[in-house]
Amino acid sequence: MIKSCADKIAFLFVLNQVIEKDDLEICSYGLEILLSSIINTLSSLMIGLILGRLIYSIVFLISFCIIRQFSGGYHANSNKNCILIFNSIFFISMVLGTILNNSNPIPLFLVILSSFNFLIIFIFAPVCHTNNPLNETKYKKNKLLSRTISITLFLIILLGCKYLSFYNYVVYTFLALLWINLLLIIQIIINKK
Repeated sequence: MIKSCADKIAFLFVLNQVIEKDDLEICSYGLEILLSSIINTLSSLMIGLILGRLIYSIVFLISFCIIRQFSGGYHANSNKNCILIFNSIFFISMVLGTILNNSNPIPLFLVILSSFNFLIIFIFAPVCHTNNPLNETKYKKNKLLSRTISITLFLIILLGCKYLSFYNYVVYTFLALLWINLLLIIQIIINKK
């Protein structure tokens, strides 16, 4: 459905001379990614709104998306699976975040696990899909950005654990890094097969 919609929009761009016919496939692919991202974002915000966790949803989405684009890791084989997997990750994160926030603050637990998440991302990111390798320049750029963003998010988590008034928010940043870490590990395992 998303691909069909992207193809139709790209074809309209050709008809209206917005793009050249030679760029139809590239434009369609870009629109497909854009539409999928919009659906994921809107559905996540709806889930957050329904669960009464809209602000936490935004914290999670910013933390997750800002590093995901550079770290790589597992990608679903279709838009439908991507949306299903991402929304499952998101829903599980909202539930886990609620559980962690409703229990006594456990900053040491978050710091230890965040340290592990940070190290995995720092050492291994970016992890490329075999169908989408990066050239050396892009790889180095993504590695630097992955490291910079993961350091920044890790420091935010540390501050949130020190100043407990921010603890409820950094739980969702921690969960975002946890999922990034798991997606990296999954893709590393797949690449070794």
